[in-house]
Amino acid sequence: MSVSTCLLQVGEHLTRGQLSAGSQSGVKRRDEFHEEPSEPPIFRARLSDYRGSGYDRGHMAAAADMKHSQHAMDSTFFLSNMCPQVGDGFNRDYWARFEQFAVRFPRSIHVQRRSRVRET
Repeated sequence: MSVSTCLLQVGEHLTRGQLSAGSQSGVKRRDEFHEEPSEPPIFRARLSDYRGSGYDRGHMAAAADMKHSQHAMDSTFFLSNMCPQVGDGFNRDYWARFEQFAVRFPRSIHVQRRSRVRET
């Protein structure tokens, strides 16, 4: 995977209503990842980029923040919203706990997520 196929920053403004909508909305997390059809193929991340790489497909705009609509939830699973993340000890551990903590308290929250990508 090259730097050109990874989103480097995303910003969100989340309200308490958006974050609490999930319990009444019936929105389901389907975990169906897709390549971004609107991106030119040369710049498009591919499912095969992650297969056997040892990295998780880490959401930049978190799926858990999009429970207010099924379309919004499904849209977070395009690879254009992913960045490679170490799974054990980070994406499925510290980062997941941080996201759960960050959305508990405020009436609204501004979230900036940035990734650091190094080509090897």
